[in-house]
Amino acid sequence: MEQQHPILEFFDQFNKGLHSHRDAVHFIRKHKLWVGFWEYGWVTKLLVLMGLIASFKFYEVFSAWVASFDNNADAFAVVQSMGVLIKDFALEGYDFFFMGGFKYLMLILLEIIIFHVARRTVEIKTGKEIDSTFNTFLKAEFRMIKVSFFCFIAETLMIAAFKAAAPALGVGFLTPVFSIVVQCYFLGFLVVDNYNEIFDMTIRESSRFSRQYAGLLLAVGLGAYLMLFIPIIGTIAAPFISAVAATLVMNEYVGDRDPQEMAAELI
Repeated sequence: MEQQHPILEFFDQFNKGLHSHRDAVHFIRKHKLWVGFWEYGWVTKLLVLMGLIASFKFYEVFSAWVASFDNNADAFAVVQSMGVLIKDFALEGYDFFFMGGFKYLMLILLEIIIFHVARRTVEIKTGKEIDSTFNTFLKAEFRMIKVSFFCFIAETLMIAAFKAAAPALGVGFLTPVFSIVVQCYFLGFLVVDNYNEIFDMTIRESSRFSRQYAGLLLAVGLGAYLMLFIPIIGTIAAPFISAVAATLVMNEYVGDRDPQEMAAELI
C-alpha cells in the first residue's frame, strides 16, 4: 500500500478524529458505558464533584457575552459580537489555562471517567478483559498527574517561545490561535495516553507513539477544549466522549498489532 503524504495523513487523522466524536456518542449509548462507573466508591463522587465545581469558571466568559448581547443589533454587530466571544475564548485559554494549567487540573479530577470508559471501550472492541480495579485506577491517576505536568511544561515553553518570536516575524496576532492549537494537541495527548497506558507503555513510549497521530490528537483535544466550556454537562461530556472517540480511532489504527510493540519500534 502506498504511504500517504504526511500532510494529507495529518488532515485525514484530524477529520477522522472530529467525526469520531459522533461515533463515540452512538457507542456510549449502545453499550451503556456509564454502567459500573459508580462502583469505584466515594473517591469517584468526590473527584467528579470537584470537577463540576471547577467547571463554572468556563461559564464566566460565555455568560458575560450573552448578557451584553443586543437583540436589536444589525448583522455586522452580531458578527462583531461573535468575534469578541471567540477572542475572549482565545484569551481565556491563553491566560487562565496557560498560566494556571487549570484544564489539566480538570482532567486530573475527571481521570476516573476517562479510565472507566477507555477500558470498557477496549474490552468491547477487542473482546479481552482489561484490569479496571481501584488499585489500577490509582496508578492511572498518578500517571495522569505526571503526564499533565509534562504537558503543562511543554506547552508553556512552546507558547512562550512563539510569543517571544512572533512580533519580530510580524505574526503576533496569531499568538492566541497558536496557543489554542498547542493546548488542543496536548489535551489530545493526555486523553490518548490513557489508551496507551492500558497496553503498559511508558510515558516516553506513549509520547513517541502518539506523535504518529498528531491530527487525531489535535481533533480530540479540540473537542475536549470546546466541551469544557459548557458548564456541568460539558465537564462530564468532555472526558467521556473524548476518551471513547480517541479509543475507537486508536483501536482502528492499531488493529490486531500490539501497541506496546509498535511503540517500542519507535524508541
